[in-house]
Amino acid sequence: MDNSENRPVERPFEFAVLSENSDKPKVEFDVVQIALRHKKIISIGVICGLVIGHLAYKQAGPEYEATVKILVSKKADVMDKDNLADTKGAGGRGEHIALIMSPLIVGAAIEEAGLDGLPSMLTSGDPEEDIVDGLKVERSAGHDRSLLNVLDITYKNRNKDDARQILEAVVDAYEAYLKNSQQEHNSETRELIDEANVKLEAQLQAKMAAYVDFRQSAPLQWKRPPGTESSPADVVNVHQDRLEAIDAERRKNLLEREDLQSKIAVFEEAIASGQSMESLTMLVKFYISTSEKAVAPQTIVTGLPGQENTAQLLPLLIQEQRLLRDLGADHPDVQSVQSEIALVKAYYRQQGIPIPGADVVPGADKKTPKSADANLVTTYMASLRQQWKALANKNVRLDSLYDDEAKKAKEFSKFEAEDQKFVEEIARIKSLQAVIVKRLAEMGLVAKNYGYKLKQISPVRDQLVFKRKLKFWFMGLAMAMSAVGAVIYWREWRDTTLKTFDDVRQSMQFPVLGGVPEFAAISLMDQMLYEQSPLQPSLCYFHRPGSSEAEAYRSVRTALFVSGSGRSQAIQVSSPEPGDGKTTFISNLAIAIAQSGRKVLLIDADLRRPTVNQLFGLPQDIGTCDVLLGDIELPNAVKESGIEGLQILTAGTPVGSPAELLSSARMASTIEAAKAEYDFVLVDTPPLLAVSDPCIVAPYTDGLLMVVCVGKNKRTTTRRAADLLDTHNVEVLGVIANSIEQTQGNSYTYSGGYADYLAPSEQSLELQREAQQPTAQPVA
Repeated sequence: MDNSENRPVERPFEFAVLSENSDKPKVEFDVVQIALRHKKIISIGVICGLVIGHLAYKQAGPEYEATVKILVSKKADVMDKDNLADTKGAGGRGEHIALIMSPLIVGAAIEEAGLDGLPSMLTSGDPEEDIVDGLKVERSAGHDRSLLNVLDITYKNRNKDDARQILEAVVDAYEAYLKNSQQEHNSETRELIDEANVKLEAQLQAKMAAYVDFRQSAPLQWKRPPGTESSPADVVNVHQDRLEAIDAERRKNLLEREDLQSKIAVFEEAIASGQSMESLTMLVKFYISTSEKAVAPQTIVTGLPGQENTAQLLPLLIQEQRLLRDLGADHPDVQSVQSEIALVKAYYRQQGIPIPGADVVPGADKKTPKSADANLVTTYMASLRQQWKALANKNVRLDSLYDDEAKKAKEFSKFEAEDQKFVEEIARIKSLQAVIVKRLAEMGLVAKNYGYKLKQISPVRDQLVFKRKLKFWFMGLAMAMSAVGAVIYWREWRDTTLKTFDDVRQSMQFPVLGGVPEFAAISLMDQMLYEQSPLQPSLCYFHRPGSSEAEAYRSVRTALFVSGSGRSQAIQVSSPEPGDGKTTFISNLAIAIAQSGRKVLLIDADLRRPTVNQLFGLPQDIGTCDVLLGDIELPNAVKESGIEGLQILTAGTPVGSPAELLSSARMASTIEAAKAEYDFVLVDTPPLLAVSDPCIVAPYTDGLLMVVCVGKNKRTTTRRAADLLDTHNVEVLGVIANSIEQTQGNSYTYSGGYADYLAPSEQSLELQREAQQPTAQPVA
């Protein structure tokens, strides 16, 4: 059997009932259902709360709110051209709001306007604090960096005139504060600028005096007088200039030595390789021609012996060789050149200057071309070596001069650094002084364009604060609803009655097969029709087959068919307490099963308070008691109900000991005989907790249906009934929730648009009633 409907559902919240009985189940609180059940109390609480709030509002009095809009704008600072777009920090809303609501502004307003003498302030212990508490400032336009900000200022007071006057005084006080703060700022700024200017002037004079003393004692030369704008190039360091000239000469000397060394290496390699004298001569002529183009003889440093001889003698020797080869020794031009060579050599010998290559080639006086070439090469190589030696000596002298000048230049660089420091300090002081002088010149214009200005852009308006009335109403409503909630909670906590279908499903350990809603009210027309039939109006399945109540019985019938599967042929019905509606339920269920085509016998085994005969309009005599006593056989005791397929065995003649009669062997045989004759045997028994009769009958049936009345049975009652059934090992087929409200969403009822599918037409109902007029005759 599918027990998915029997699983508990989530509830909003739940409380455990505090009781000495630990077996008492938890009470769950469904706020919506509780509110619906106590809607009258809640409605009364709402009305009482509103009345209490209104009375409290009348006692406290109304409150008025005065409002005004002001425009606070930042004046544009007069700045230099590089700072015209600087608006950093302009229009910060926090400073205006905090200042307006501060004791500084409120205190000034009280003092200037005499606000402490107003009627609403006479009873105040601290008017300043009361006004601050009632003030509220908000920004309605602008933002943190904007120059313009619109502020809404409100003030609440119980006196309408006082609210206006206080708000106007606060606005005036803040406007005066902005003007005074501007003047104070200008005065403070001018004093600071004047003080800084005096300090800078004193610093400048002291620094200039120290600089003059330094120039008098320092071994430097200056191109400009002290106090004028100067640069590092205006300071002359003689030793540094000399050091640079010597260094340039050293680099030039190094290049010349390298050039001579390379030429010597070339000639030595050529001679060693055995090249011809003519090749060597051509190489000498090439070097001499390039040397004459690159370096003039006048550029050679004088005072170094052995350098002029080569410059004068070599060209004559080369010219002599060329003329000898072309013209011969006897030509006048050759003789002229030879005379010049002789004069140069004679001059060299007279001056003691050695003649390179004078005796290297023997037989040079023969003036042969070959000897002349050899003499030329020898002379040129000797000249190169003498030049290299002279340059090496010169380099030694230049290194010595460089070291001396470097030491002197380092000593003088200290004085240059000190001079540069003085110049920079004086320039810095002058630049600061220039800025201060400029600010002093701008102060006159800045004084008019600094700070904030205030403009009132709307008049002061006052109005009644309706929120105050709502606040009192809400407070009264909250107090009343708190009390109502406490009462409802106490009642619900104390009341363990099963109130909903879910309560039944969660509190019972047996499966819930269905729920039967409360019977709807019967119209006068239907009541007149029902009176014509012996069947009571509570047999809704017969009278109103299209109603939601009838559909609930169909659901229970279907559940029995599905769950029983042919096993549950004899079904006992009982309830925890009297008045739970078990007899009405079993009667309608019998009609529902009979109209499904089954043959049904309804046995009234409630021998103490029988009511089945009343529902079907049958006489009570000749029934269950008579059959159990053996006075009559079962087939002769049953009566026709007037409904096809349904027969009734009423309670019969009352007896003094029903329990002993029900426990007799005839009870078991009677039910077995009925099961053999009928498809379903339904047995109506007394309440479980009232008498022991249901437990006596239970062993003779296939199972028991327990009817629980929602809104009547308590949890403890149903628990005791369940424990009783468990103790006697009674087979419980399921539980039926009876008298469920039509509005409960979890009940098995149809409402709204679905009812149209269930309700038959009035014409079909009339035809059904005419065709099924019951007869109360015993079966022969």
